[in-house]
Amino acid sequence: MNISEQLIIRNLESGDVNTFEFIFREMHAELYAYAGKFIDEQERIDDVVQDAFVYLWEHKNEIEITTSLRSYLFTVVRNNCLQLIRKDKVSGKYKDWALLELRERELNFYGFENQSIIEKELRDKIETAIGQLPPQCQEVFRLSRLQGLKNREIAEKLDISVKTVEKHMSKALKSLRSDLKDYMPLLISFLLLR
Repeated sequence: MNISEQLIIRNLESGDVNTFEFIFREMHAELYAYAGKFIDEQERIDDVVQDAFVYLWEHKNEIEITTSLRSYLFTVVRNNCLQLIRKDKVSGKYKDWALLELRERELNFYGFENQSIIEKELRDKIETAIGQLPPQCQEVFRLSRLQGLKNREIAEKLDISVKTVEKHMSKALKSLRSDLKDYMPLLISFLLLR
């Protein structure tokens, strides 16, 4: 540390505002550029650099500068940046945790406590839609989707061709998609929650 820097530090310690303003003018741009290597948001860089100068002024009587004022300020800025980065990571983890917690509460509220209400409403709507199908089409659909029979098994059971089973299934699915189109988001979300 040279004599002129020792004088600057002594003037700073005595509370000389002009000395502080001189340090600010001389170092601000360099410290800003340095902080920009750690942080990419201009507003946050401003905050970090400003905090370094505020700290310097508020602790002017307590700080011990052993190398140089420049090195000291660069160290303060670096530490402020690293502290901000750590805080962001912790807050990011907390944010992720909070979102998971909120999502779990939503699932508990909408998914489990009210599941029987939603399930009953969906069953009623599906049953109504199936009930509007022609009788043989309805029977083919129930055997396929509700009893899990394959097309060949349905054809043998109803004594119709496999092609006829496929036509009935195609007609049933098309009709149900049309009848239940307003309930599809609810149906999909219900099926995904199970």
